[in-house]
Amino acid sequence: GCDCCLSGLENICQKMLSNGESKEKIAAFCIAYIDEALAQMAYRLKEKYGEIPLIFAGGVMSDSIIKNNMTKRFNCFFANPEFSTDNAAGVAVLAFLKHKNIGS
Repeated sequence: GCDCCLSGLENICQKMLSNGESKEKIAAFCIAYIDEALAQMAYRLKEKYGEIPLIFAGGVMSDSIIKNNMTKRFNCFFANPEFSTDNAAGVAVLAFLKHKNIGS
């Protein structure tokens, strides 16, 4: 209940493109869709865990529209842009630590 699946979003955007919608409109729709999915997940997290601060990081969370909307709705914090690039960096660190048997 606190996660989402965005697999259908690409299909919706492809259909919009096929129907002649402008790329700007499709991009705006895509950001709005993701923004609402994140907000719904955050609401469910708040219901489950109470009034905890939310911390966001990652490339999508660097988007200024999403950041502004989430800040208006929630008590939340965002990682600095240099820590919100590609998730592969975090996965690489975890793989290294596991390989070296550091941490759990």
